[in-house]
Amino acid sequence: MVLPLAMGWRHLLFENWRVDPDHLATHLPESLDVDEYDSSGWLSVVPFTNVNVRPKGLPRRLSLPLPELNLRTYVTHDGEPAVYFFSLDAQGILSVLGARVFHHLPYYLNQGESPVL
Repeated sequence: MVLPLAMGWRHLLFENWRVDPDHLATHLPESLDVDEYDSSGWLSVVPFTNVNVRPKGLPRRLSLPLPELNLRTYVTHDGEPAVYFFSLDAQGILSVLGARVFHHLPYYLNQGESPVL
C-alpha cells in the first residue's frame, strides 16, 4: 500500500561527481544500466529537508519536517530513465518506518545531530 503524501522541499543541494560507468555498474542490480551523460556515470549526494510532510488531505498543522540525505545515481531500466538510491538517510524513527512500510523505500535512520539547514 502506498500512502499518498503532501510535502515540499527546502534547502536542497545536488552535488554531483563523475564516475566511471563500468565501476558504477558493478554496484547496481543486473536489471539496471548506468545512464551516462558526457560519457560518464554520475553519483549524487543530495541533502535537503522535506517540509510539511503529511498524508494528503491532512492540514499542515499536523505535518512534520524531515531532514534527509540521499546517495544516488542515474540509471535506465528497459531504456527508461530512473534514479537508483544507494542510501536514503532520514531523521525520525516514525518517518523512516513509514517510508519503509508504506513506500517500500530503503530508508535508514540517521541518529546524528540535526543538520542546520
